[in-house]
Amino acid sequence: MPLQNYDPNKTNELQNIIKKVNAKLNFPLFIKPSNSGSSLGISKINNINELPIALKKAWKIDKRIIIEEGLNVRELECGIIGKNDLHPSEVGEIECKSEWYDYESKYELENKLTIPALIDKNIRDQIQTFSIEACKALNVEVFARVDFFLEKGTNKIYLNEINTIPGFTDKSMFPLLWKPLGLDIDQLVAKLINIVIES
Repeated sequence: MPLQNYDPNKTNELQNIIKKVNAKLNFPLFIKPSNSGSSLGISKINNINELPIALKKAWKIDKRIIIEEGLNVRELECGIIGKNDLHPSEVGEIECKSEWYDYESKYELENKLTIPALIDKNIRDQIQTFSIEACKALNVEVFARVDFFLEKGTNKIYLNEINTIPGFTDKSMFPLLWKPLGLDIDQLVAKLINIVIES
């Protein structure tokens, strides 16, 4: 559920949002600023009483806010490189040690990365195809990391987000996704430079 130009200082707006959330969504919920990185401004809430604080936290980052239902999912990621012809990386999985993949989990805890992810070939192929299609739809090129949720029990695939400036250290997911395809981080940087020069 998107919120546009929400003002946390107006009680009547908050009451309207509470009514809509209670009528349409099931807990737990994630409250997110539309534009952010590293999970900044995001809250997971388990009841309606936690909503006002979560909305204010997100509003400090962006005036556009998204409210989403929490799902029981696996977190999968796929890299993309290319200009006119996009190519997908291997698909990897992140298993975080915290309750959800928040800022602390991303930067302070040792999470388990599995590359390639232990998923069916059909799911892997779909994620790679969806990654290319999503980037083409939004005119994202050169490089990006596309993040997905795979719902446990149903294997339903959800596109979570496209990261146009993914982490790029030797421990970051984006470069690690290319290693199984024979590209270490230095070779990946060189390839990206060539893509830009040749386009």
